[in-house]
Amino acid sequence: MSIEQTDQLIRLILNSLLLVVICVGVVNGLLMRQTAFANRLRGMQKEYLELLGAGLLQTDRLMQLKVQLRQLRQHYRTAYASLLAAQYALLLCMASTVVIAFRMLFPANWLIHTALILFVLGSVILLSSIGLTLLDVYAANRSLGEEIQWVLSLGTPETNWGGVMPQRRSRTHHRPTRRLNRTAN
Repeated sequence: MSIEQTDQLIRLILNSLLLVVICVGVVNGLLMRQTAFANRLRGMQKEYLELLGAGLLQTDRLMQLKVQLRQLRQHYRTAYASLLAAQYALLLCMASTVVIAFRMLFPANWLIHTALILFVLGSVILLSSIGLTLLDVYAANRSLGEEIQWVLSLGTPETNWGGVMPQRRSRTHHRPTRRLNRTAN
């Protein structure tokens, strides 16, 4: 193997290792996101079961919890699919690194092609995992906006502060008193 080929192999290994590090970061982030969804899901299911146990079958909160549970289950499934795809991408990138390392030991050119195919597949799967997560974040924000609009449209005293929204005080409200204080001195 010439110096040029060795240099190219080292660059390929560094690229694969860089993608492995990126995959590990993405997997950790998605794992934390999925854990947060699981914890929220458990808490909401507990509250739902407590409301059912209290005999409050037709309350607005119970209906709201049903909708939120359905949405949260969907987000959890999407987070799981994203995490699984990122883990597959990590596996492919690690395999690409191992195949390149084998190329350094065995002079077979087909190993380089195999490593590049694994690298590209890992990159595509990682990008699809990130894209799926972004779509889920968009859907979660949209459903949150719809929920806020629904709560604001209820018109109950708890949601709109008794029909009277607190008004923001303007700066001009204080100016006359300041001027009066200055003229009095």
